Amino acid sequence: MWDGSKEPFQSFNLITALRNELVHYKGHFLGKDEVPIKKIKDLMAKFKIKSSATFTEDDVSCWISDLLNEPKVSEWVAKRINDFHVQVIPLLGIH
Repeated sequence: MWDGSKEPFQSFNLITALRNELVHYKGHFLGKDEVPIKKIKDLMAKFKIKSSATFTEDDVSCWISDLLNEPKVSEWVAKRINDFHVQVIPLLGIH
């Protein structure tokens, strides 16, 4: 049964939220260490990611580059997607 409050569904929901923010990026100006939604803020806190923005005239840093430049994030996403796959396939009755 799908229970969004438990793993692997919890991580899947977070990865989906991240994907949606990346694909449907709104381009709003955010201050240093600000992110568009709480789920991403929690993910950045989990990996202790701080903004590298200097706010100089030629700095276009944002939460996206800060998050995606952290190798542990992609490793975490890959592991969680694999865990999700392993646990969900039997629930779907696929062999």
